[in-house]
Amino acid sequence: MGRKVSSEKLNYVINQAGLKDLIEEKGLNYQVGEKGNKLSGGQIQRIEIARALLAERPIILADEATSSLDPELSLAIHKTILEQNRSAVIEVAHKVTDEERAMFTKIVKFSK
Repeated sequence: MGRKVSSEKLNYVINQAGLKDLIEEKGLNYQVGEKGNKLSGGQIQRIEIARALLAERPIILADEATSSLDPELSLAIHKTILEQNRSAVIEVAHKVTDEERAMFTKIVKFSK
């Protein structure tokens, strides 16, 4: 992202975004390929979540942010972005568990 981040903050975000195993296996300087073609869809989503957490923006727009993740990791990431983060989160999702749904302060349902 082109800016300095403390090791403590970087490690925190790596853990919160579920990237610890990937970083331990590949390292921080791993070349992910053009458009991340050496990564799975879930890994790409976790990296995007980590970038959002590092940016500390007041609003996070999440479009199917956890759709490629297993239920446990999806729940952990929702806990991070909804309970431990200071940002407002606007998420579009088709697949959200009842436990995840309970973390949101407002839900808007659209149907055709």
